[in-house]
Amino acid sequence: MKSQSKELLRYVMNGFFATAVHYAVLNICIEHFNIGSAGISNLLASAVGITCTFLGNRYFVFRCYDQAIIKQLIKFVGLYLSIAFLNGAILFLWTDQLGYSYKIGFLISLILQAILSYSFSKKYVFPENKYPIMNNPLHSESEKDLSFSYSGKELENFSSAINWKTYWSNKIRPFVGDEVLELGAGIGATVMALNHKRYCKWIALEPDKVMCSFLEKINIQETLGPGFKVVNGTSANLQAKDTFDTILYIDVLEHIEYDESELVHVQNHLVEGGHIIIVAPAHNFLYTVFDKKIGHYRRYNKKMLRSLMPEKMVIKKIYYLDSVGLLASLANKLFLKSDTPSYKQIQVWDNFMVKTSRWVDFMTGYMVGKSIVCILEKNTAKAGDVR
Repeated sequence: MKSQSKELLRYVMNGFFATAVHYAVLNICIEHFNIGSAGISNLLASAVGITCTFLGNRYFVFRCYDQAIIKQLIKFVGLYLSIAFLNGAILFLWTDQLGYSYKIGFLISLILQAILSYSFSKKYVFPENKYPIMNNPLHSESEKDLSFSYSGKELENFSSAINWKTYWSNKIRPFVGDEVLELGAGIGATVMALNHKRYCKWIALEPDKVMCSFLEKINIQETLGPGFKVVNGTSANLQAKDTFDTILYIDVLEHIEYDESELVHVQNHLVEGGHIIIVAPAHNFLYTVFDKKIGHYRRYNKKMLRSLMPEKMVIKKIYYLDSVGLLASLANKLFLKSDTPSYKQIQVWDNFMVKTSRWVDFMTGYMVGKSIVCILEKNTAKAGDVR
């Protein structure tokens, strides 16, 4: 209840600020730029004020980053166009048809606008974060008999990297089919990032028993469908009959010592035309104590991944992401020499650097970055081609 009250207070503050900006721009247009038309001046001022409202709602009021900003902007504009139409309809009925004072009609429409804009913004435009910061299951004392276990709080901290998960998941989403095998499911970051549809089958393979128990408690079946299943094991536990149209290695392949043998093995469980999707840390010159600490055998570049390509596979896409993050990682390696990024450092990277990288990556043609994405397609007829 207290958090709801704080959110409402932030919403009111943002409204006053946007109104003040709107009036200031209107005044500047008329008094200083000498724009002859008050209507045009108010149109420009309204655009600036609405932009302030949108950005304030996204970053200050609701603090919601789980969708691309363009999608949120489209929803936001649609909402405010609907509210504007409703306001016009209210005054038309109240004043033009019933003959009551337009001032009272304006007050009624203003109250309705505040209620509707807050309610619909919260529920539809800026919905509650779908990537909650997960409690770390790694420190549970209930499981002692582990065939494999992780240590540390890295997965828990990185589970809050909302913008990063949104960035890479939007990139690979067109290649994700309906029958998915996820290697190294961890605490569910990948399945949460790709829960945009229902799947016929999603097998989450995880070698850590504690994490498997944690994954089984996540109420994800309603979104993904009843085909979601958690399995304690690795690709070695797959049976010959197990086939998929998508195999995911999201920040996992670098943890596997014999990575080439791994890919050769799993390609036999991929249907023709299916995809192996790899997202991994890039460039061995960025390898640090932190990589070693969390079990990375290596980082990758394009040449390394091309050399691993199984004979039945072709490369559909291969590119880098997070160019700004690369500079930060290089600075850490050369100067800071931190062995573990803190939660605050992850938030700065996720909320500032990743957002900036979206634009820089696009402008540089995805040629540099601290992460690499590789999408392999099973195409026996064209085996050996590299595109």
